[in-house]
Amino acid sequence: MKTITRILAAAVLVSGISVACTDLDDLQQKVDSLESRVTALETLIPNINANVEALQVLVNGTTINSATQKDGVWTLVLSNGETITLTAGSLGVGNAPVMSVDKDGYWIVDYGNGAEYVLMNGEKVKAVGTDGITPQFGVDKDGYWTVSYDGGKTFTQVKGADGNPVSALPSGEVQDPYFADVKLENGVFTVTLRTGEVLTVPVVVDFLCSIESTGVLTYNYGETKPYNVTMKGVASTMVTAPAGWKAVLNENVLTVTAPAAATKATLADSGSDVCILAFSTSGYAAIAKVQVRLSDAPEAVVTPIASVTAGEATETTLTYDVALVDATSYKYIHQKESETAPDAAKIAAEGTESTETALTFSELESATAYVLYVLPINGEKQGAVAEGKNTTSKKMIASYYELYKAGETITIDGKQFSMATHGEATLMENDGNITTNGVYFLKEGVAAAYTGGGAINQLIVIGDKEGTRSTFKTSKDTYMKLNDGAKGTGYLVFHNIVFDQSAESTQYAITVNYDESFPLILFSDCKIMQNSKKPIFYISSSTRSIGNLIFTDCDCNVTQAQAFLSTGGSTAEYGTYTVKNCIFYGDGNIKFNLHGGNSVIFQNIVFTNNTFVNVTAKDNVFFNCGTVGNTTITGNLLFMNATMEANLSIVYSKNVNIKGGSVKDNICYTGQTNTFMAIYGGEDNWFEGVEEITRLEVDPFTGGTFDTDNGKFVPTAEYASYGAQR
Repeated sequence: MKTITRILAAAVLVSGISVACTDLDDLQQKVDSLESRVTALETLIPNINANVEALQVLVNGTTINSATQKDGVWTLVLSNGETITLTAGSLGVGNAPVMSVDKDGYWIVDYGNGAEYVLMNGEKVKAVGTDGITPQFGVDKDGYWTVSYDGGKTFTQVKGADGNPVSALPSGEVQDPYFADVKLENGVFTVTLRTGEVLTVPVVVDFLCSIESTGVLTYNYGETKPYNVTMKGVASTMVTAPAGWKAVLNENVLTVTAPAAATKATLADSGSDVCILAFSTSGYAAIAKVQVRLSDAPEAVVTPIASVTAGEATETTLTYDVALVDATSYKYIHQKESETAPDAAKIAAEGTESTETALTFSELESATAYVLYVLPINGEKQGAVAEGKNTTSKKMIASYYELYKAGETITIDGKQFSMATHGEATLMENDGNITTNGVYFLKEGVAAAYTGGGAINQLIVIGDKEGTRSTFKTSKDTYMKLNDGAKGTGYLVFHNIVFDQSAESTQYAITVNYDESFPLILFSDCKIMQNSKKPIFYISSSTRSIGNLIFTDCDCNVTQAQAFLSTGGSTAEYGTYTVKNCIFYGDGNIKFNLHGGNSVIFQNIVFTNNTFVNVTAKDNVFFNCGTVGNTTITGNLLFMNATMEANLSIVYSKNVNIKGGSVKDNICYTGQTNTFMAIYGGEDNWFEGVEEITRLEVDPFTGGTFDTDNGKFVPTAEYASYGAQR
């Protein structure tokens, strides 16, 4: 840490900034103070861990042969010869984790803010039984508690109930005793925990069964070794050994013989202890054991494992927590989700090595999904690549108009708009009409109505304040006639808008009004309000179509049985129809689809990370098509607890001609026998690599958010990567 101070001081000198020596001295003192306090804590860690080990031994049930105390430290010799220590007094400076065990045998810890369960991978940790785990505590360089569940091989930072690291450094001296009371009276050793729980262990001075051995004992095949055994007050014994091993207790000598050769039984038996189960004349029991292994036995297979959990997200920073099991370090690559995922070889060659349990990445793009890829390492061994996805939050913009007027570029779904390329803009501060092409910004609370009758080829409508959608109303008498007079440069863009088509009308809202394909129609971060009589788009001519029709980050409460796009009997060829990160919800009684008309050709259909809640489909399919080039259906969450009359499908191709794409990682929940299919017709209509939608047996929103009044649907953490990412 002193090195850090020197670097900071050098940086100050190089920068030319004048800083008083006292400021640097203060910084030095702070760093030295932290360093000294952490060093002081490190000297206490063995006592803390010894107390945890002692507590586990006592809770598991045992007897004590002798108990002696000096300066608040008890030395306990158990009836099997093992020795443990227990510090009864204060451990000194530091918020020591005070351990206890509940009635069901699970560890409980208190860091000074109230008792909570010790968790490993989200599960409670057992203290009792043969599968009980002994947590080992440590402290990192920043003064936060760390914990190991694998005997001290790997440590991870302790997180409190609020998800934040738990500080080991107190604001002042901490002198509270670790235990409420420890005493030896009338042959009973009694420990009273700070939680009030009382543990009592009998001290039986005339009962002992102890094997004289240390560490793991290595044997050659067929080798025999004797060990002295100290026994007092032992009435009877029972000896056990791993498969293929022999163990005989003759008076005070235990003779152990290794297998003559490897057999299936010896290789299959994972046990390594030769045990003497001794019973006293008074009915007490003790287990003394010696650990053995063959000299050329294969070493235990170590499989490094990593898990990644997404943490906090801002407009430009993301955090992740990395947990390791049987791994000493890891390498990582952090990149946009849209980039090709690296394999283990690439991460090993190009990744950054780390042992940190928490990572933070800054200077990232806003409203962008990133993935942290982690390769766990233990020596020369590598585990499987783990990954965690996190998304930066949307940049909150007070006024898009001011941004645009200042010459800045506004990016909407990857497409850029600026005054330099799209011309002057109009700021609508009051309700009014839009009649012509142009760029319009609507102030918060303003409603604009389209009343023009001419051709539209370049129109942008944006709600001025991020997070508060302004309103664009279609007229019940006039529809929007798209005509790309500029040939290949036409666009219709709505962003941060309530697109209100709900007025009773015999007119659809939008059509293509010339015999070519209109290049771009984009709805971004919009709320769609439907008309009960007409779809949003109606294009029945076989000579007219849309190049790119995009709905991204949109919401629609499905209340009307109308398609978003209806093409009648048209056989026209469309470009890409994208529905991404949208939420559609209803009551299950309205039959709706995203495209109606079964003869048009789509070059691409992209349907990714959408949430559909109680939305049923007209003709049981959401995209009804003639022919489809490539189909991408990934990351969607489909939920239906209303009645399903039949199986619902996302895409149907009348000509059974879907060339390829990516269909995977989709989930559904119905609570009934009918279900969702990605592509109508099942395997007969699949292309190579299609994965059918995974059907869940449990409601993914139980424990999450299910708010039909406000259209908020957030699944539990297990399914957080599915559906709309908001």
